[in-house]
Amino acid sequence: MIPSVIQARSNVLGLPRYVEIREALRQEIAEGRLKPGQKIPPEEELSLQYQVSRMTIRHGIADLISEGLLFRRRGVGTFVAQRQINRDHTRMTNFFEEARALGMEAQTQILSRKEISAGVHLADALNIKVGDPVFCIESLRKLDGEPVTLQYDHLPKRLFPNLMEEELLLQASWEIYERAVRIKQALEKFEARAATASQARLLNTRKGAPLLYKERIVFAEDGTPVAYVECFNRGDKYTCRVLMTR
Repeated sequence: MIPSVIQARSNVLGLPRYVEIREALRQEIAEGRLKPGQKIPPEEELSLQYQVSRMTIRHGIADLISEGLLFRRRGVGTFVAQRQINRDHTRMTNFFEEARALGMEAQTQILSRKEISAGVHLADALNIKVGDPVFCIESLRKLDGEPVTLQYDHLPKRLFPNLMEEELLLQASWEIYERAVRIKQALEKFEARAATASQARLLNTRKGAPLLYKERIVFAEDGTPVAYVECFNRGDKYTCRVLMTR
């Protein structure tokens, strides 16, 4: 959008100039003229282009940084952020549904699946005995080919006796769970963690990079825990939203 058009629209609508400039930059990003990882022009150049003060430019950019569309590297400049998946944790949806809503392609790569014996923490989460058999599925979730989430699903063998023989690549976790039981609700906990060397390698990020760790216990309609899930989500790729009321 050229500056004269922005000026005309601002005059007609009575909007602050920084809002018009912010929305012009948003449109550039949405239409792909500014691509993820690309550095946007410096404030001085934008100030001349749009014929406004640097403070006005800075205000518009700050809004987009707050929204996660841009990010700033000190001493280097401002860049377009990578696209994120914004999971709605007010309802029980799956990774594939959220990706489709964003117009992105979701993929799952099964890294391993094995039978283990439940330790104290796992037995407590699943309300089973220590030593009971549990299936553990390690998977890597991707969006448009880019790694986003490293996930571990733990399911009691007694509920899913044939899990090791099933094709899991294109299935959402909920679909697997509901082959045995009807899912009612889930309890989740979130933490900030730093990526280990092995996690960084799988998630295509650096060691120590911020991860959003999510721990989930999934319950059937009768209150039986049917799955214990751990997710390590890239902080630059994954956000979540929760509706709060009072």
